[in-house]
Amino acid sequence: MHDNLYEKAMDMARYAYKNVEAYRQLARDKGINIENDFSFEDLPLTDKNMYLTNADACIADEFLKNENKDKIIIRRTSGSTGKYLKIYWDYHDLMSADFPLWYARYKRYGITPRHRMCDAYTTMYIQNKFIENASNNGFENEFSFSKTQLSQANFDELYKSICEFDPEWMLLQPNIAVLLADMIEDRQLKPFPSVKYVEFTGELLRPEVRTRIEKLFNCKTADQYGCNEAGSIAYECSEKKLHINTANVYVEIIKDGVIQPEGEFGNIYITSLCNKAMPFVRYNIGDIGRIVSDKCSCGKKERVIEISGAREIDYVITDTNEKITSSLFSFPIEYINDKIGAIIRQYQIIQTGYTDFKVKMSITPTYFGWKDTIAEEFVAHLKDPYLKAANYEFEFSKSLLSEDNAGKHKAFIREVF
Repeated sequence: MHDNLYEKAMDMARYAYKNVEAYRQLARDKGINIENDFSFEDLPLTDKNMYLTNADACIADEFLKNENKDKIIIRRTSGSTGKYLKIYWDYHDLMSADFPLWYARYKRYGITPRHRMCDAYTTMYIQNKFIENASNNGFENEFSFSKTQLSQANFDELYKSICEFDPEWMLLQPNIAVLLADMIEDRQLKPFPSVKYVEFTGELLRPEVRTRIEKLFNCKTADQYGCNEAGSIAYECSEKKLHINTANVYVEIIKDGVIQPEGEFGNIYITSLCNKAMPFVRYNIGDIGRIVSDKCSCGKKERVIEISGAREIDYVITDTNEKITSSLFSFPIEYINDKIGAIIRQYQIIQTGYTDFKVKMSITPTYFGWKDTIAEEFVAHLKDPYLKAANYEFEFSKSLLSEDNAGKHKAFIREVF
């Protein structure tokens, strides 16, 4: 199985280096002739910075043609890393990437697309169009609510709407699950009785969060590890181990440029096996982990990945000790990039006081004269009243913001407790 997976990764690498200008440039820079025999391990390592600084060059030639643009699905990432990236998918490739996850949900929990699902959004896109004031995503079996509704002022209306929808399962980031639990318990409300399964995604899941949600909803839970670049990377088995989704990704653990043996921690690099519109080959997704033995008592043969350092979305703390998810800061970022232009490449927000924030932004050099407009639009499109009324100090840069020793960058840092 491992040899076959390696060959799939090689095939995707050959495709990328032949059909994507950014990878062709890498080959020229490194003196690689893709027509000759080569080792996958000798190919250059990549990261999000390559895609941020040269986005169009990272799209495959055939998908840059006008006649293929209607086949494209765009997904976006700007959450805990603060790096804003549009990710292009061919519609059929995206369906192929999603299928193994749906099959795993069905096999373990009987969950299908027909079951009523509830999730939360920061920003919503329908048919690739940014929707500023969305009330739902328009799908009959899905109820999506804005994260701004998880506040003391808005929760009663949200709770009523969720009860009326009567969801059978929920797809939540752990930090959103905590806020939802806080609101329900603080008000001594009944949990949603029809929820039989909660799936966690988008950030590191801590055991105490899982235990709390299972007890509150009297439901089963599972963890799913993935990214918008490739889709699902790993899904949790009955033994609570994350098995790599080998239909979607080839995973390597690399530290200081060296592939790590089984059991050793390092940076997680993926090669997407499905995304041909925007290939990702030996791509650092910014998390730390290790691959352990593929022997698991659940019976699955795919290797297990353990995550030690991954995305966690922190909370803004108000002067009344209320928690606001910091992911709400990504809404004005996406609004500016969608409505005005591809301006903000990266951002970081630091809460220096209860109502004081420092905003650092890396912006496209051609828009550097727009700094005042960017600052005004950022504040104007904050959806939470507390955040909108706060004080902001802006700092702009033409270059990407610095990262820590692990190559990570946090979008939000809280200096008040």
